[in-house]
Amino acid sequence: MNFAVDHSGRILIHGGGLYRSYDTIYTVINLNKPDRINLLNCYPNPFDAYTDLYFSPLKNANKEGELTIYDSKGVLILQTKLQPGIPFRWNSSSLLSGIYIAKLNYQESMSIIKLLHY
Repeated sequence: MNFAVDHSGRILIHGGGLYRSYDTIYTVINLNKPDRINLLNCYPNPFDAYTDLYFSPLKNANKEGELTIYDSKGVLILQTKLQPGIPFRWNSSSLLSGIYIAKLNYQESMSIIKLLHY
């Protein structure tokens, strides 16, 4: 079945027949939640031989985060501790070009970014 919402807020369901709802659907999205903030950043991205990864904690905390980097097949490439506010230079000159995924676990938050190595 396929679902859609028309311009007036009605649910449309297609598949084995058509059903039209007369109930209005309301969705609330709260973008100010702390767990939705991207903690992890890098520069430059895309990059060639190296990139600097860094993060800013949500609060004035000095706890370190755990950084893991995976290749596009899910193979673990790097696992290290990352200090808040202090850039970590990742030397990737010995790796193949491609897409890598960096994941930061910090307290009860997780941040994931895509890295492009050329």
